[in-house]
Amino acid sequence: MSDELGWMHALSYLGLSRNQDVLGISGFGSLDEGSNRPWVLASSDLTPGLMTRLDSQRIVNVGPTFFREIGFRLGEVGVEFDALGRPVKPKFDSFVDSELHWLREVIRAESSATSFGWIELDRWPSGHPFACWLSHDLDALSERNFFQVPRNWVQALVKSRSSDRSVYRRRAARATFRPLSVEAQFARLFSLVPPETSTFYVLVDRLLHRRGPRYRLTSSSTKRVLAVIQDRGGEFGFHVGTTYFRSRPLVSKSLKRLRDQVGPVQTTRGHYLCWDHRQSGEILSATGITTDSTSGLPNGAGFRLGTSIPVRRENHPLELPLVFMDVALWQEEDPHGRAESLLAEIRRHGGLVSVLIHNEYVNAPEHEEMVQLMELIVGNCQQGGAWFANAGSIHAWTEAKYVTRIERSGNEIKVINPPTNLGVKVWGRSPGPSGVVSEGEVEVMAGWI
Repeated sequence: MSDELGWMHALSYLGLSRNQDVLGISGFGSLDEGSNRPWVLASSDLTPGLMTRLDSQRIVNVGPTFFREIGFRLGEVGVEFDALGRPVKPKFDSFVDSELHWLREVIRAESSATSFGWIELDRWPSGHPFACWLSHDLDALSERNFFQVPRNWVQALVKSRSSDRSVYRRRAARATFRPLSVEAQFARLFSLVPPETSTFYVLVDRLLHRRGPRYRLTSSSTKRVLAVIQDRGGEFGFHVGTTYFRSRPLVSKSLKRLRDQVGPVQTTRGHYLCWDHRQSGEILSATGITTDSTSGLPNGAGFRLGTSIPVRRENHPLELPLVFMDVALWQEEDPHGRAESLLAEIRRHGGLVSVLIHNEYVNAPEHEEMVQLMELIVGNCQQGGAWFANAGSIHAWTEAKYVTRIERSGNEIKVINPPTNLGVKVWGRSPGPSGVVSEGEVEVMAGWI
């Protein structure tokens, strides 16, 4: 399964249709249903031109082992997890994207010796170079609640450092006498991007649990907030609770409670990034969930799965890797420098900049610098021409691309069943007169080398 997972992600990264040949190398076009050999590029398959660009050791690695190692990282094979299913010693690097970027450059260089060597489907709609997705975990809707107010007063008394005691005294006093305006917090979030491109994860769990929600799902104040989000076109997600994430019946029951109140819900994220690698994917898929974004880091920013590209796998929701979570990024030694380097890495690979801002930190003076950094990340994406979309839109686009097929006859290329606003690039030596036939609207950009 690791070979298959690595292979499928390679297709996604390279922008390949599942039935497409590349450079005439046997295997790229053979991964149809029933195929059990999802690897290519063993040394015997390489063209002479491609072999000159690789040393002998690298050639060996671009065979079954190459895709297997990618699958291992995507599947977190051999990783030790804590009680909530998070990696004990997480990795932060973009190993998967870096390896596939190298493979892409090799194939692209080899295309100079062929005609129609490589037909590349754009990763995002309308030629956007990368994508950005903004989400919010609604762990608390007001700082004046039955759990946080007493906790802040207790912390103000027991913290060992006077500076910490002072912070908690200010929080406790503010929450007791003049709590932050919930309306102002959401107004600021709505101002960042159009709300219809954002996802709001609603926590459903036991109220009195230490990791439970700080609001009642059926209270009038909660309903007012959810109604505002709904009126603005925001997408709702299911924030899976830590007390039941391994129980299929309780996951289904909690999700039904949320759907009964807000309507359709098709995306999830585990609270505290809780996840069971043996069963969570199948449990969520069985309830109609189509995307999940639990694959993030609780103590830093980076690439837990080695990639910023959505990961598609069998019997599993589409995984949207979580790169930037506010409190996790703020634990980095240099949060601003780390954010800048990660953004550059994602843009290099044309990936997804996933940003999580907790609503409860917005407008809180003690968290203002952290929130401003998250806003800078979103602003950088806006300036860079990112495609902004919610989880449902990313899933719809990914699935539509997955069923797109390429047929080639001589100098004619046929793009079958493409999604709207799909761009196609043709890499290779120009063969002279050629044509592109499509069953839908396709923007074709020549990429002759």
